[in-house]
Parts: sequence; C-alpha cells; structure tokens
Amino acid sequence: MISIDVKGVKQAMLRLPDIRKVRRAASMALNRTGKGVVTEMDRGIREEYTIKRADVRDGVKSYTASESNLRFQVSGTTRKISLVKFQHRASRTRKKGVAGVRVRVKKAGGLKPVVGAFPGRMKAGAGVGAAGNMAIFKRVGRTRLPIKRLTGPSVFKMADNDKVRRRMEKRATDQFDREFTRNLDRLMKRR
Repeated sequence: MISIDVKGVKQAMLRLPDIRKVRRAASMALNRTGKGVVTEMDRGIREEYTIKRADVRDGVKSYTASESNLRFQVSGTTRKISLVKFQHRASRTRKKGVAGVRVRVKKAGGLKPVVGAFPGRMKAGAGVGAAGNMAIFKRVGRTRLPIKRLTGPSVFKMADNDKVRRRMEKRATDQFDREFTRNLDRLMKRR
C-alpha cells in the first residue's frame, strides 16, 4: 500500500564503521514511522468516512522491520466492512418512499436511502454472518429468504483515497528522516 524509502541508510553504512548499529537505527526508525503512518491512515480515513476508529484498526495489517529485513509494511484488508459500521438510520414507518434504512458512508454526502434494506440480527447457522451480529440486509428475491448482508468499502479501498494516501506519504517522509537521525546519533554515542 505504501512504501517508505530508506534514504541515507546506504550512505551511513559506507561512512560509519559499525554497520550493525546503522541497520538497528534504520529498523527502529522504520517501526516508529510505520506506527505513525498507521495512525495517520486511521485519522485520514475517519476524516473522510463515517466509521469508528476500532473498525478501521480491525482492518489494518502491519509487519514490523528488523535489522535483517529493513522493511515495514502497512496494508488494509480487502474484506468489505458491513454497512452497519457506518452512519445509518433505520425508520420503522413508511414515509414517502423513505422506509427502510438510510446510510451515509462518506462524510461529504448525506444520508441516502437503501431501497428494500432492513436492519437485523442473524441467528446461528444462517450462513450470512456471525451469529448475533447486527447488520443491514436486503432480500435477494421476492420471497422471504435468502437475504444478503450489505457492505461498504474495505479499509484498503478507503486508504487508497487520494487525500488519505497523500497524508500517509507526507507523514512517512517527514518522520523517517527525523527518527533515523535521532536513533543513529543515540546508538553511536553508546560504546
């Protein structure tokens, strides 16, 4: 999803005698920067979409860097998030075609009606979701069953938004250089 360019690490390895300390400083800087990027991704998504922090964090995967592997990887899961996790309002009465559920996924828009949708809780063994989880459903045909759970975008898709991606990249470039220099100075002072 996003890669952090480790500028200055190769030059530091050539100039300084202790390569192990340089690699350690780089891995520490990558891990610290990666955590900052995850935070920035979370903030950016919540600024653009009507979703809670815990739901965003459930969809984030991160793999830390080590001295042998100077790579920090952050990605969002491609599993779509249930519409019930976004801002929604269910009406029980039929008022001029607005019966059912209205949902707002992006903060830029308003509540939009989802025709034929209804909130519900699945029973065990129904096969649509985990038992007891609240969700928004829609009937597949004209009969009572089957029904399908309605979903919104995945964390990966929300993080791929231009504003969110630019925000993450800016945080990564600003923070890595600062963290690498600080960690390298601190480790070189040690004997």
